[in-house]
Amino acid sequence: MIVKDILEKHIPDLKIYQLFDGAVLFDTVKSYEKLNMYCFNNIFLVITYAENKNGDIESFIRQIVSARLHDDTISDDSKNHKTFRVVISSGNQFVSINEKLKIKIENLISSQSKLKLNRSSSNVEFWILYRTEGFCYFLKRLSKHIAYEKILNKGELHPEITFLMNWLSDPDKNDIVLDPFCGNGSIPIGRALIFPAKKIFALDFDNNMISIAKNKIIGNKSLSDMKNIVIKKVDIKYLDEELLHESVDKIVTDPPWGSYQNLNMEIEEFCKMILLKMEKVLKNNGIIVLLLGRNDYIEKLAKTIPNLSLEKNYNVLISGKKANLVKLRKQTNTLNGGFLL
Repeated sequence: MIVKDILEKHIPDLKIYQLFDGAVLFDTVKSYEKLNMYCFNNIFLVITYAENKNGDIESFIRQIVSARLHDDTISDDSKNHKTFRVVISSGNQFVSINEKLKIKIENLISSQSKLKLNRSSSNVEFWILYRTEGFCYFLKRLSKHIAYEKILNKGELHPEITFLMNWLSDPDKNDIVLDPFCGNGSIPIGRALIFPAKKIFALDFDNNMISIAKNKIIGNKSLSDMKNIVIKKVDIKYLDEELLHESVDKIVTDPPWGSYQNLNMEIEEFCKMILLKMEKVLKNNGIIVLLLGRNDYIEKLAKTIPNLSLEKNYNVLISGKKANLVKLRKQTNTLNGGFLL
């Protein structure tokens, strides 16, 4: 639903045909280069798709081959694109199919795209993909693979996740933003790169994490000259002593899911403690966006924190682990005029 909101805001002619967990099928006249979407791992051009409740990928491919499907989107005019390969995926797992059938679909693509087959390394990928919702798709991949395992540190959030978190906070250019568990710095860096802010505080209690975050910012040409990013070692327990009360507009953070164990606290106690600390420095009508390990207590816990109300609670998967993406808002009750008799 977050992605749906983002698309509706940025694409005036948007038509959504399917919206699943982890995938959206939409139509627009905008070209791929002009979409400027930061929330997708992959973007594909849909050549054709069909309902297929049994997950029979081979029957879907046979239909394409027998119909000798011709579509302008299969052709490729890019001078840099010389080769292609076909990727078969079922339920997020790569699978193999009958070799003769694979050769037939490869020949069909080759004849229409004028590209040469290279199964090991290619410029263009065509995907035959089955989703468990009961649909098969014939796709041309537009986005390029990013080897995050090579460029991100262990446990570091992918940029797509940090974009969604920052977007969920209703970013404004005049925001004072805080990440009290900045870790590798991915959330504050994502905020600074895409959503300008008046000031960004990136705090953490780990000296090593602070050094990593500083080096990432210095090493990024778009951020190295920014003076509105403050990186500092601060323990969450002393957050309200470091920052003025009600001085922050938005808090977007990914607390270390196991840190409560080092504090001799139960997880509920740990979460309550950090929420209380964050509530103190948050302005009225300010927003907190949290990424937490999947739990069933956050809704009850939010009700015990003065002035905080839970607006959104999404069940998500982060690197295959169940998690909750939570949005809370601070609303201070005030008496406006009048007398109590």
